[in-house]
Amino acid sequence: MLPLFFVLTFAIVEAALVFRLRYTLNTASFHAARTGSLQHALVNPMRQKLAEGMAPHHMAADRSLTGHATAVARANAMATLLLAVRDPVRVISPPRSAMAAFGETRRMSLPEDNFIRDRRIIPNDNLRYRNPATRTLEAGGESIQLNIQDANLLKISTYWCYRLKTPVLDRIVNGIVSGLLASVEQRACNVLGASNPNTFYLAVTSQAIVRMQSEIVLHDNNLPE
Repeated sequence: MLPLFFVLTFAIVEAALVFRLRYTLNTASFHAARTGSLQHALVNPMRQKLAEGMAPHHMAADRSLTGHATAVARANAMATLLLAVRDPVRVISPPRSAMAAFGETRRMSLPEDNFIRDRRIIPNDNLRYRNPATRTLEAGGESIQLNIQDANLLKISTYWCYRLKTPVLDRIVNGIVSGLLASVEQRACNVLGASNPNTFYLAVTSQAIVRMQSEIVLHDNNLPE
């Protein structure tokens, strides 16, 4: 019974660490979405904010400024690895079809390129006085109903890879979640751990939704089809 006891004990500890990561990811996702709402729904600022918010998960025993800087560097390194496989931040809504339905052309610059030119945007000003009519749009091969207010709700999906720490149990958990019904996020985490046969990751996902505080700009393929 002793091996079973230790496996169950470590399983409880592992589950607690996963839930702690999920809480950290939920908070980081909200701050990433908030950043996106202030910066035209651009993905790069949201990605950077997500990595910054995940730094507490990578903190070690050193709680000094140096330890914090190390944790931020580790989180940024993880975000870079994830980006090479699957972007850790994806915009779910509004879809690109909302740009065609509600969009306007304005001359403006973005923080990423600082170049003034005509850009396609979903307006964020004077929403109370704009036409509130609902329109039928195509998104992801489905028909959805949106109005200008709905189009100004930014919804994002995020994920992070948690490295399983318990021997034997890590292989069991990874085998379960990596079956035929494995999520795309889990498959991305499996790619991340493929370089080391003794390292197994569990994909943890989150979502956040905020109201836009700036115009949504179509830039760098940030809106989904």
